[in-house]
Amino acid sequence: MTDSPRPVIRLDKVGRRFPGPPPVDALREATFSVEAREHVAIMGPSGSGKSTLLNLIGLLDTPTSGKYELDGADVAQLDEHTRTALRRDAIGFVFQDFYLMAGRSAWENVALAMVYTGVSAKQRMIRAKQALDRVGLDHRHDALPTTMSGGERQRVAIARALANQPQLLLCDEPTGNLDSATTEQVMALIADLNGEGMTVLTITHDPATAAWASRRLMISDGRIPA
Repeated sequence: MTDSPRPVIRLDKVGRRFPGPPPVDALREATFSVEAREHVAIMGPSGSGKSTLLNLIGLLDTPTSGKYELDGADVAQLDEHTRTALRRDAIGFVFQDFYLMAGRSAWENVALAMVYTGVSAKQRMIRAKQALDRVGLDHRHDALPTTMSGGERQRVAIARALANQPQLLLCDEPTGNLDSATTEQVMALIADLNGEGMTVLTITHDPATAAWASRRLMISDGRIPA
């Protein structure tokens, strides 16, 4: 019998309290796992704790209680240098707002993700263009974001997230600024990446976006029911 995939993400009673007055429990004893090659959607309304959860999983913040393991490592035991390297190399981020530099071409925006990785300038250009090819923008390498549609800009953002070849893709409302037809295209691309073996966690309030995931969890008032 083959071993089941090791969880990439494992949370055990993870909480995040922000000091007051009054203190706010944005996340309360969250317990769940995401296995390698899964696509899991976390659904919930605005203010439910989705963004807090994504920040913790993406190593942008730290829990105030509980235990979080990323690929088997207890992140609370990692120093800041290791956390930064892990966030850069193992995790790709896709946000609702594309966060592209308007005065830089598509390939330059993607290449910026590799500046602090030790990759040479020539290799950054090559890998950036390869990432754009992977998301179907082989004809738009030199285009500026201001000349692109919303769907194309999100594809550039996805290519940037793939630049360092992460094992985990975190998507925060990836279709929030897109129409329904473009949402379909972007989520189909993310589904293809998942089908190729990438682990995906999508944070969303949109049932149509969540429907692309193989498993869906609900969050409300900082809680994820078992």
